[in-house]
Amino acid sequence: MNPPPSPNPPPGSSLPCPDAPPPSASGAPAPTPSPPSAAPAAPAGQTPPQQGQQSIPPVPPFKTSTTPTAAAGKTTMWEAQAERLKAADMTPEDQVAVLTELRDRVIETALATTVTEYPAFLENLLPIFESLIQTVPVQSVENAQHGIRHAIIDMLERLLPSDTLSPHKERLLTLALDVVRKDNEENAVLGAKILSNLFKAFRGKLESHVQPCFILVLDMYRLLPEAVGEAFAPSAASAMEEQSKEEGVASSPPSLDRLASEGSATGGGGGKGGGGSLEKSKKVLTAGMKSFKVLVECPFLIMVLSSYYGNIVQRQSWVAELIGLAVKGLELRPPEEVWK
Repeated sequence: MNPPPSPNPPPGSSLPCPDAPPPSASGAPAPTPSPPSAAPAAPAGQTPPQQGQQSIPPVPPFKTSTTPTAAAGKTTMWEAQAERLKAADMTPEDQVAVLTELRDRVIETALATTVTEYPAFLENLLPIFESLIQTVPVQSVENAQHGIRHAIIDMLERLLPSDTLSPHKERLLTLALDVVRKDNEENAVLGAKILSNLFKAFRGKLESHVQPCFILVLDMYRLLPEAVGEAFAPSAASAMEEQSKEEGVASSPPSLDRLASEGSATGGGGGKGGGGSLEKSKKVLTAGMKSFKVLVECPFLIMVLSSYYGNIVQRQSWVAELIGLAVKGLELRPPEEVWK
């Protein structure tokens, strides 16, 4: 009887491998194929390539730029516009063209791309706007310098009140107060709207500016008798009638609305010679503090101050004084000779 097979193979022998190639016909084992060469080790953090795939070079790590609006070392669109406005060879007419282009894009920038473009716009261009308002003199007629100031103030009035604008609110409010007090009618109307927008949007955060703003309104009502006298002076009425004839409009007695929209027309509307058309294009602009248009914005401004800063307003005698001045304003009448 044969002994049972030993569970362990004898020394020098090996167990058959299921993947081993079958023996050749001669009985000799087939040559074992050499193993494939090992792929180079992949860098840390990357998956090594599979067999049959090409090795991909490592991707350099992404570096976050410190400026969210553009890559490092590149000039943003707003920086380029700021440099254009600061260029020494820019004429007033060129500045008006650049500012007009910027003004047409403010609302789109403020509302559609607030996350990146709006902060960049404020950071790069607000200092330029402030510098131009302080250096370009106030004008009493329409010209290029008036166009510079008007385009800037128009842009400031269109700015979206938000947390992005909050760091600049006090500078804007101080600038708007100065515009209403010193500028002409067209710009002062926008300045009054800026005041209302800022006090309403940042309620309770502009207490130190309540008194200057209320005093500004009181000063306007104090100047109302003088403004009525100048607006309805015979020279202003005759100038208005002459301008109406030149424009082919039927002459009619002057009204507050017409005088407010046309401005005080002192100094004539241009001759009939070769320079007449040039003179007529330069409309005379009323001072903002004597403008009926600006005065119309004051009641809403007072309502905003009384609603959001009532604790300050109630402690002062401003409201009582304002009511007295308003009653006196209602008693004003234009001179009778204007209507003859």
